[in-house]
Amino acid sequence: MRRSYIGKIKELNKIIVSDPSYGKEDDMRFEKNFNNKQNLDIQMNINDVDEILFYEKEKYHARGIEFSILIKNPECIDISIDTSNNLHCKSNKYEKMNKVEIAMDSSCVALGINKHADMITDSKDDWQPGCALKTGADGLFGEVKEIINGNETQCILIYGYLDEDMGYTYEDLKKYLVSNFEIYDLLLEREIDEEKEYHRVIYKEPGREPEIMKIGKDLRAEQEVVGGNIETVPFTNGTILVCNEEGKLDGLLPNIKYGDFDVIVGNFFIIGDDEENCDFRSLTEDEIDECMNKIEELSFELNEEQEMQ
Repeated sequence: MRRSYIGKIKELNKIIVSDPSYGKEDDMRFEKNFNNKQNLDIQMNINDVDEILFYEKEKYHARGIEFSILIKNPECIDISIDTSNNLHCKSNKYEKMNKVEIAMDSSCVALGINKHADMITDSKDDWQPGCALKTGADGLFGEVKEIINGNETQCILIYGYLDEDMGYTYEDLKKYLVSNFEIYDLLLEREIDEEKEYHRVIYKEPGREPEIMKIGKDLRAEQEVVGGNIETVPFTNGTILVCNEEGKLDGLLPNIKYGDFDVIVGNFFIIGDDEENCDFRSLTEDEIDECMNKIEELSFELNEEQEMQ
């Protein structure tokens, strides 16, 4: 489930996102002071995560909760986040974006503004203080992006992920964020059941590693992925490869071999075959494993000239 909220912050004087054991000098800590910024808008997403991810050909199962909070000046109507936590800025008037990766060495992270930020600072010598969220492991928690125009911060986007092993529920995280960011007038703007609106597929571009992604359950979304009208061909038992119908005529780059004498060109995705209902369906985990292995066997390596296209 994906849930999107809008709300308000009355005033902002200070913000910290950090492992509470870190000091101001640490590079993977975000801290900033403000001169009493007033009446800020917020967007907040809290999403359930249950995805198979691949990193350097190793498979990981991410299962937990991800969230994002966008804090922005009310006049910045051209800055927003979508339900997948992507930052959108329709204007080019903003001069600079700072990005800070947030990491932990004490298996916890703390976030907050104003008095809650002061509590984080005061708890530096405490082990996993009450103001922090436990992460269960050290490493990367998320990131903070800050858009600046002149010397003024226009918006701050905070993103993070918590594994389900930590035991936090959606309500737990929502309560923590609303309290620590002093959010009021919170309104649920949108709620999406991903199982009803998206298919889980394997997507691959020429010369790149395949990845797991979700696409909408409509023809337009499928056409956008492959860049034109779709063509379907069998792939493995129970799965279908969907590619650009006119890819070869358009001179698209080779992607994978197909059969003994053919080739798939351009972007494609692999999706489940719902034969009973003559429709597509999401891939199962076993199908993802099988298809990933087959794609690796059939992939092309592009030459330098092709990679420049």
